[in-house]
Amino acid sequence: MAVEAKSTPDLGGGSRDCCERIALGRSASASALASTEQHRAGTTICAVIKTWPEVGPEFKFTGCASSGSHDLTIRLEGQGLKPVSTVVYDGLTYVTYETSSTSPLYFFHVRSVNAGGVSFSLKDGELQEFRNVGTANGGQLMAQPHVGVVARPGMTNVAATPLGKYVLEHPRLGLRAESTLSASVAMRVESCSLNDVPVQLPEVQTADLSAAGSHARDTDFNVRMTCSAAGIPVSFTLTDANQASNVVSQLVPGAGSTAKGVSIELLRGGRPVQLRTAWSHGASSAGAQDVPLQARYARSGGILQPGSISGQAILTLDYR
Repeated sequence: MAVEAKSTPDLGGGSRDCCERIALGRSASASALASTEQHRAGTTICAVIKTWPEVGPEFKFTGCASSGSHDLTIRLEGQGLKPVSTVVYDGLTYVTYETSSTSPLYFFHVRSVNAGGVSFSLKDGELQEFRNVGTANGGQLMAQPHVGVVARPGMTNVAATPLGKYVLEHPRLGLRAESTLSASVAMRVESCSLNDVPVQLPEVQTADLSAAGSHARDTDFNVRMTCSAAGIPVSFTLTDANQASNVVSQLVPGAGSTAKGVSIELLRGGRPVQLRTAWSHGASSAGAQDVPLQARYARSGGILQPGSISGQAILTLDYR
C-alpha cells in the first residue's frame, strides 16, 4: 500500500509582539504494506500497518521570546471523517476514522518538542493544550502532527481524499496557523505460496517397531514457501488428506497400503504435530524460504504386518 499525504499551509495572524513569524513545514510520503488477508472481506483483521513520523506540516512559531512560558492549542478539524473504532498504539488509545466504507482507517496524534516530546492522540474537533512550554531550537514553538493507518476487511484503493486540517494557535498572542491534509492509498496485495513435497522414508525392519509406541527412521524434509514481500504474518495448519477429522500426529494409511500396525507420523522441531491445530511461523521473508518438518514410522495398534505404507497430509498456509 502506498500512501501519500500532502499539506497546504494557510497562515492566520494577529499581534506578533512576541513571535516574529510563523513557519509551516513540509509534505511527506510513505508506503505501507497490506497483504491479502488484511483486507479480505469476512475477516476480522484490524492491525496498524503504518505510521508516519511528521507526515503533516510541522507547525512552528519562530522568533519567540525564550523567557517565560507559552500556552499552545492544536486540534484536528476533520473533513468527511467518520469515527469507527479505537486502536491502541505505543500505549495510547486512538479513535480511528474512515472516509468511506472501503477506505482504511486513519488515526492522528501530535507531538510537541517544547513539551518534552510528549505525544497526544487527536480526536476530530477536540482541542489539545500544551501549557507552560518553553521555546526550543532558538525561539521556536512547534507541534509535529503524525498520522497512522489501520488495515481492515474490504479495503480498496483510495484516490486523493481530503482528511481535514490541523489548527495550531497561540491564544494569548492571537496567532493561528492552518494546514490541510489529504491522503491517497494504492493497495499492494502481497501473497505467499507453497510447493508440493514427496517424502520417501527409508525401509524399516519389523524388529525396529516391535515395541508398542516405538518409532523409527526419522526423516527431515522442507516445504518451500515463496512470499512476494517480507513482514507478512504467516501461520500453518496440517491436516490428514485421508481423514480430515484426524487430530493426532499419525496419518491414516493411504489407499494401497498393505502394512499393518504401523503408520506415518509427522513432526515439527522433533515433536509430534497435532493435526488441525495452527502454529505461527512468524513474519515472512521476501522470496523463497523453507518450512522444516519431519516424518517417521510409528507403531500403531494391532498385529504388525510387513508391507508398504503411505500417508498424505495437506499443509495450509494462512497469511495476513
